[in-house]
Amino acid sequence: MADDRRESTVRRQPVLFLVLAWLTAATATVTALPDCLPDCSGEDLRGEESLRGADLRSADLSFADLRGADLSFANLRGADLSWTKLNWAGLERADLTNAVLIGADLSSANLSGATLRDAEAIGTILRSADLSVADLRGADLRGAHLGGADLADARLLTAKMRGAILVGARLNGAILVGAELVGGVLSGVDLRDADLSDTNLRGAILVGARLAGASLHNAVLVAAILSSANLSGADLSGADLSDAVLSQADLTGAYLGGPSLYATIGCDQSGRLPACESAPPPRR
Repeated sequence: MADDRRESTVRRQPVLFLVLAWLTAATATVTALPDCLPDCSGEDLRGEESLRGADLRSADLSFADLRGADLSFANLRGADLSWTKLNWAGLERADLTNAVLIGADLSSANLSGATLRDAEAIGTILRSADLSVADLRGADLRGAHLGGADLADARLLTAKMRGAILVGARLNGAILVGAELVGGVLSGVDLRDADLSDTNLRGAILVGARLAGASLHNAVLVAAILSSANLSGADLSGADLSDAVLSQADLTGAYLGGPSLYATIGCDQSGRLPACESAPPPRR
């Protein structure tokens, strides 16, 4: 009986070996890099099955066509992606630190959790892109198109976003401390519980913006348009709201930091603040 069991075990061993070998081969990730590297400028790379986790540091991918490409977890530090077509591309957790994205089209691209620190993205198109939890600290997004983009919980500290378009974008929980949004268009944007401390929003358009529970401590909102904005429970202490338009804005429970701000915005005289009261700062 013992001999029969040993013989059965021996017969099973080759089968088990083959199964394990097949599973290893099936799960192995082998990324074949494009032959054109390091200079793939203007190349049509849509046929590349996957560039997942590829090392593309400092690669020239300007004017290339990478629509729908899988670049998740790829290393694109310092890469030139100016004017590149990246619509619907998968860039989850990709590293784009110091990358050049000027004029690139990333409409509907997935950049969730990606790192874009100090990236140069002037005029970049990011409509309906997923940038949730992305790291955009110090990124240059001047004139970028971010309408409908998801930037929930993204880090945008000191980001340059002058003239950026963020209509209908989601930035709830995002950190924008020290960011520059002068002249930005943020109508209907969701900034609930976002941190906008020390942010420059001079002349920005925030019509219908949702800013409930947001921190605007020491923010510059000079001549900003906040008509019909929801600022309930927001922290506006130290904010400069000189010449701001707040018609029909909801400031229920907002912390205005005392009488100095009332005097600045004419709370009791201009009629621009139908709901205006001083309350304790929102809890963080």
